[in-house]
Amino acid sequence: MGIQNYLILALGLAVSGLGVLYRRHKAKELESLSDVEFLERFSQRHSAPADAVLRERNRVARIFGIPREKLSPDQSIEELSKRFGYLTDFMLAWDCLDDEIIELRREAGTDTNLGPPSTVGQLVAELAQLRE
Repeated sequence: MGIQNYLILALGLAVSGLGVLYRRHKAKELESLSDVEFLERFSQRHSAPADAVLRERNRVARIFGIPREKLSPDQSIEELSKRFGYLTDFMLAWDCLDDEIIELRREAGTDTNLGPPSTVGQLVAELAQLRE
């Protein structure tokens, strides 16, 4: 591997690291919710088993690169995108989740043209229900 390849790899890691630091910094401004608080807010508009909801919340947070306690069922995906969009990494994560939902809908035999979820609560509810 030549020096150019190492430089490209180092640059990629630096950009990725900056993205993580950026999201952690921006996440500090958001309200923190315990699992109980998340479930209480979630259950006001959605229904799914609590263990599935928390599992999907953790998974979505990991994919987005945001601490799970900073995700709220009421947050819009658009709001998160504006807050955490850094060199398109957040949007790439969202595109992966959107593709996953379309595939899960297809496997479940539901309408794949419904459009993407617009809130974290809708996203978590749909993922939890489609996986059950």
